[in-house]
Amino acid sequence: MVLKFVKNKNRARSILKSSCNEEKRINFLANFFHSFYKRKSLLFKILIFIFAARIFKRKAMGNLKDYVISFRGLKIGDHEFDFQITDSFFEAFEYSRTQKGKIALKVILNKAENMLKLDFFFKGSVNVICDSCGEDFDFPLDFSENLLVKFSDYEEEDSANIIFLPSSTYEIKLAQLIYEYVNLALPMRLTHPEDEDGNPVCPVDILGEFEDLTEPEDDVDPRWEALKKLKSK
Repeated sequence: MVLKFVKNKNRARSILKSSCNEEKRINFLANFFHSFYKRKSLLFKILIFIFAARIFKRKAMGNLKDYVISFRGLKIGDHEFDFQITDSFFEAFEYSRTQKGKIALKVILNKAENMLKLDFFFKGSVNVICDSCGEDFDFPLDFSENLLVKFSDYEEEDSANIIFLPSSTYEIKLAQLIYEYVNLALPMRLTHPEDEDGNPVCPVDILGEFEDLTEPEDDVDPRWEALKKLKSK
């Protein structure tokens, strides 16, 4: 039974590495996990969940490989790079404040003899939950950031806008930086856009509904009124 599981596991890996489309991969994984999950053995179920978690985590992290700039062969001067930040990017981060978004990112990299200067320009929106009404809405983003990259073979302390990399580094990974920039651009309290009076324009008036529920009823059952009168005599 264990040998059969190992053979199927290896077959799953070979299929996932093949050139088949995404739909075939998902269907295969669904059938593969379902067939083993039907077994009564708790050990098999644990192994399946661990294997599935590793596969999908690896796939999510693989989406971040697109957010890398290799600067080894670049000439001295400015170089422009364009990136699209979509839902798959945010899904790779477990504790992200948003799981959906669509942002166009332009990065201008200035290469000098012994350092790099990167300018980030973000424009788009992310889907977040309103802290006033609990409904989802698209929060607009339009901001810029800058970063200075220096090279050193000694241990140096990074600062807010300066990071140090070993002199042998030939590429810079942007995913973590992008994630932090986007989350820092979000205010602590997220609400729908405000009207002229500075109040969030929420589709659901939670406060109004709460007040309606707590308002005392004017209509009183006449039988209760009669009982009250008898009690007061």
